[in-house]
Amino acid sequence: MISPSRRHTTAAVFRRRPSHQLFGTLAALLVAAAGVGCSQSTTPKTPDGPAADDASALPSTAPATLLRMTFLRYRNSDYYSDRGFAELTYQGGQGTERRTAPLATWYDRGRLYVSAYETRLWRDNRQSIAWFVGDAAKLWQQQVLIQDVRQRRPDLEHLLSDPALVTAISAGRAGPPPQLEWMFAENPMQKLFDDDAQFVYGDIATIDQVPCRSVNVTSGNERFTFWIDTTQTLIRRVDLPSLLIPADQTTSDQPIEPSQPPANVAAVVQLSIHLRDATRSQRTGPPPMESFPSAPVTVAGLVPPPTVSPGWLGQRVSGDRIQLSRRPATNRGDQDQIVHQPWACLLSLSDSPLAGYQLDLLRQWVSRMPADLRRKVLIGAVLPAGDSSDDRIVGDESMLDLVYQQAPSQDPTWLLPGSLTVLDHQGRIQWHEPNFVAATLPQTGAVLADLVNGVNVPQRIRQQHRRADEDFRRRLEKQHSAAAELILPSHAP
Repeated sequence: MISPSRRHTTAAVFRRRPSHQLFGTLAALLVAAAGVGCSQSTTPKTPDGPAADDASALPSTAPATLLRMTFLRYRNSDYYSDRGFAELTYQGGQGTERRTAPLATWYDRGRLYVSAYETRLWRDNRQSIAWFVGDAAKLWQQQVLIQDVRQRRPDLEHLLSDPALVTAISAGRAGPPPQLEWMFAENPMQKLFDDDAQFVYGDIATIDQVPCRSVNVTSGNERFTFWIDTTQTLIRRVDLPSLLIPADQTTSDQPIEPSQPPANVAAVVQLSIHLRDATRSQRTGPPPMESFPSAPVTVAGLVPPPTVSPGWLGQRVSGDRIQLSRRPATNRGDQDQIVHQPWACLLSLSDSPLAGYQLDLLRQWVSRMPADLRRKVLIGAVLPAGDSSDDRIVGDESMLDLVYQQAPSQDPTWLLPGSLTVLDHQGRIQWHEPNFVAATLPQTGAVLADLVNGVNVPQRIRQQHRRADEDFRRRLEKQHSAAAELILPSHAP
């Protein structure tokens, strides 16, 4: 042990999705310290406030008709731009957490630039190119997708014809940018109108310093709210269905719908798309092409990279990587028995209100462990560096056998907040789950059972990764050979 000395769819955002898929994506964002394309939000909450009284009268147009007319304006626009972003708000018992990710669009007579999470897309009259920024650029190994252009105005099906691009641009919290469907689909949001949905007018509020009328669309148990600037016929915000996370997350793969609230709710997840500074009239030049790869690998089709196999899997964790903060009282035997347990599961806590969510899930998971397995496994938590408070683990003493504190001078990747690491009795890393959430519990439990039964999990993972990497190299070379010549626009870096 460690030394104690130290989605393929073009309208995924509004089409009915399996709830567990959405929940898994949201929960993974919440507990990961560096969720893909996300950052701490400093954006003030909108609506900004009630609108003027003279705007409170209901329009004579039916709400469904107003929404259709709004989509038609987008469909017929020669110019549009916004500084859009997706905002996720997690409200739990220990506070509120907000995160944002870019979801912006710029379009001008055939030229298009999209910034969606860690995916970027540029299109002009010569070709369409897509690439990745941030950690995703390294993960995708600098791939740049090149596609031909068939007509002046983009066609949504052709624009998002690459399956891997659709998956990447849809993998964020709010799915793909809905602006793309509004402008380039043959029948924008037709699925919404085909369902037996109910359209009603809602509140009026000031959003982005503009009075907006809301249209609530209810389909089944889901409700979407479109905040429409009726003067400019622009959508300035979309509120997606909220999710209620039950206190016991291990009994069901699906979240409970807000229309059927449980007796005890652990947290509420709210998701909105803000289309800040949306305009069809104030023309500006194209935004800078952010972080274009310096050594791009052009491909005719994106090749999904294999799952990363950590280089430190199977390696021993040195004692100076983390420090023991304290050892809670336990009734599982004396200290020697505890130290010599063959396995340990360490949960790295985030320095946020989400720590309570993580500990609740860990407690539920441990309580369902078979007794013979629980006797072989130590359960521990790792506090962030510099966090000397034990408030976050109050009430968990009966569950936790070990509590460590990360050393301030170290930043090991296996201690990223929200991750769970399994160690053997010699302190060697046997398994690492970067997102310890309800959706990943079955796999984590299966791996732990394999380890206890003598399976060499690190070796198995390395063999699987070696085969996957060889296949990836072959497919990447094939797509690179078929790629057209890259033609960068004049404003490229």
